[in-house]
Amino acid sequence: EFREVVVVPLFPYGRNLYPDSSCELDLSLAKILRAGKLWRIAIFVYMMFQGKSLPYIVEIIRALKRWGISGAKTAGFWSLAAASTEYWLQRAMDANLPTIFYTYWNTASTYGLAKGAKSTPAWSVVTRVHGFDLYEERSDPPYLPFRPSVYHQLKRIFTVSSYGCDYLVKRGIPRSKIRVARLGVDTPGFVVAPSSDGKLRIVSCSGLVPVKRVLLLAASVCEFARRRSLTQVVWTHL
Repeated sequence: EFREVVVVPLFPYGRNLYPDSSCELDLSLAKILRAGKLWRIAIFVYMMFQGKSLPYIVEIIRALKRWGISGAKTAGFWSLAAASTEYWLQRAMDANLPTIFYTYWNTASTYGLAKGAKSTPAWSVVTRVHGFDLYEERSDPPYLPFRPSVYHQLKRIFTVSSYGCDYLVKRGIPRSKIRVARLGVDTPGFVVAPSSDGKLRIVSCSGLVPVKRVLLLAASVCEFARRRSLTQVVWTHL
């Protein structure tokens, strides 16, 4: 949909699987975030002298009062990453170039982008939310920094489920800001050919954590195999 797409990974590990895609690859933010904690602290101090660290300091104090040292550490870690992202934004992007910043998870860098783009009319920030970056009760302590302020600074929020949309609405986020955008595409443009050897192949993909209920999937595959005893089932979980 866009004339120019730039991919800015936070963790550039492994090889680029699609080097000939039409996307430009920018590793400059990843280099800042990987430079070490002392460098991120130096950036934070620099942002402080610019008068842009107050929201981060307020968040750390707020977390300390409510969640103690554990909460303050979480807020501090997020603040360093967010400030580094805001620092990168000031230096890497043209304020006169209309740009949509899209983050795949609503983490510290999302807040840094939203905060840094707030005073630039040509920039908009949108994010996608999944699970760990949405449901505060899944964290220990049950706290995610910069909530709900980050949501009010975003142009649009994409949830992977209707449940996630309702979760945000119950927390005072305007429904007009939210779109349900499930993972995958309606029309991928191709149909996978069936196996030529008669085996039924099932492929699933998720982390092996309780919330993903992979054991339920395993039980379902076993039950299907029991009912269709003449069919050989090959299950691959990524």
